[in-house]
Amino acid sequence: MKEKFISLLQGKTVGSKRGYELEDILQSLAKLYFLDVTEPFRVNGEQIDGSIKFEGEHYLIEAKWQDKASANEPVYQFAGKIEGKMYGRGFLYL
Repeated sequence: MKEKFISLLQGKTVGSKRGYELEDILQSLAKLYFLDVTEPFRVNGEQIDGSIKFEGEHYLIEAKWQDKASANEPVYQFAGKIEGKMYGRGFLYL
């Protein structure tokens, strides 16, 4: 996981592949802590980067790798995404 993350920091992976690599790192990290993890999936044409189950609750995962500091827009988009699918629990990693 550490090597993959360092590779991302160094820019060895570019474009949308960075987000997929980050998804993989987050899933591996969750599994390391024995959390129930689902693989990425699609619902009504939109990508869900996965989910974890923690203390009986499900949390959607959204992983984004961006070169610049993020504005509020991705957070609001994610809030809208989880609002339509569950009762307001999610995990956003930028």
